[in-house]
Amino acid sequence: MLSLTRARTLLVLAFALALSIAFILHGEVSTPYVNTNYVEPPPAETTTYVISLSEYCPACLNCPCTTYANVNVYAYAFKPSNYVIGLLTSLNGAWVGECWSSEVYASPGPFNLSISQCQLPSSYDHVGIPLYYYPTGGSVWIQSVDIYGLGQYCTLAAIPPKISNVTIAKNSGVTNVPGYEFSVYIDSPSTENYVTLTIYYGSMVVYQVSKYVQLPSQWASCTTLRVDFGPIQPLVCGTYTIVATESTPGGSQSQYTTTLNVPCPYTTITLIVDSGGSVVVSGNASGTYTGPTTTTINVPVGSEVTFTATPGSGYVFSQWLVNGSSISANPITLIINGPTTIEAVFRQVSYYVYVTVTNDSLGASWLITSSVSSVGGSGNVFNTQLRIGGPTDTITASITGNPSGYTCQISPTSVNAQADNTYTFTINCISTTPPSPSPSPSPSPSPSPSPSPSPSPSPSPTPPWLTILLITVITLLVAVLAVLIVVILRLRR
Repeated sequence: MLSLTRARTLLVLAFALALSIAFILHGEVSTPYVNTNYVEPPPAETTTYVISLSEYCPACLNCPCTTYANVNVYAYAFKPSNYVIGLLTSLNGAWVGECWSSEVYASPGPFNLSISQCQLPSSYDHVGIPLYYYPTGGSVWIQSVDIYGLGQYCTLAAIPPKISNVTIAKNSGVTNVPGYEFSVYIDSPSTENYVTLTIYYGSMVVYQVSKYVQLPSQWASCTTLRVDFGPIQPLVCGTYTIVATESTPGGSQSQYTTTLNVPCPYTTITLIVDSGGSVVVSGNASGTYTGPTTTTINVPVGSEVTFTATPGSGYVFSQWLVNGSSISANPITLIINGPTTIEAVFRQVSYYVYVTVTNDSLGASWLITSSVSSVGGSGNVFNTQLRIGGPTDTITASITGNPSGYTCQISPTSVNAQADNTYTFTINCISTTPPSPSPSPSPSPSPSPSPSPSPSPSPSPTPPWLTILLITVITLLVAVLAVLIVVILRLRR
């Protein structure tokens, strides 16, 4: 079996060959490949440079000729912005900006920049064609193609094109474009150069871009070509393998491999678990968290973490809020590349029954209660909604106030209720006031009777001796009266 290194080499060379054919047929480069879970691309990446020189010599003796450069650049924008290229020359380290292209606004996708008829100085030893963009308030350098050793004594003419070095510079000295700049140095470049940079994380390709650089013959062979890639920001800590390949139409190929070790910084997960459930965290972090709670979890940047939500009784899982964005899937697995806030949201399941109260014409006050809610009032009601604590619940009924002069009861006082059913409660009242006596009917009016004499007061009881005396006196009086009557009668005769 092929070793991983040899297989990787063959893969890269095959890819470079395919791109060479594509360049020949089309003259442009396909879209760079980026795995955004592992790397963040630069604002833009150049893909094609076509540079040509023309010379104008006046028709006079000893008059110097003037050299003009034409530069055509294709690039791919990852960030929308205004872009521009320049043509700079240097002699003994003193840089001069000779010409600039027009600014071009590019949305994500391919775009083109060009410089026409740029007059070059009579002497220079270094040429640079940098790419700039305008994030805010001014231009920012991104990357460049440079040619070194111009106008010098040639020592490389007999050497075929070859990658002599790949350098990696963090941030490239530009704070506005974080990441690592990868510069591929090719000695004795050809007039046509195909340069590919492939970045692996383990055995997985996470970034790949190829560039075609066409040089005028005056700048080829006896020079050094530097082709920049990036800056590229790794998002996952660990070891990245950098493979640069160079090829020419004549079949010359070379390869250079190096590595980039990205230390593993830590970042934080703020996990919020709402009431009604729990969350199990697994992967590069672990634990079970029951709501309501908020906790902070420290993980290495680039960690893969899985979150599984489990609702409690009477609740269902509603959604995740990941840095404010809603995700409905459960569980979810995230690559944690920076501070992340994750909230598990649960929704309470609502169950209801319907309550009817009858026979409350006197207006007794009543209360009907479930384990989570209650409804109360006075008088009759029909199909009033009452929330219960689950598919089944116990509801109770009671009288909370009697009408004046009555004692009332409600029945039933307890019911094992099932959701969506209707339950009827009946009120009966008994009077607590004793009945009042019935009034007599009024008599018909009649004439007032004549007043009768007042009865004499009853005499006091007579003593016995007085009674005998009275009887004796009465007897004597009667006898005397009889004698008188006889005498009178005899006298009349």
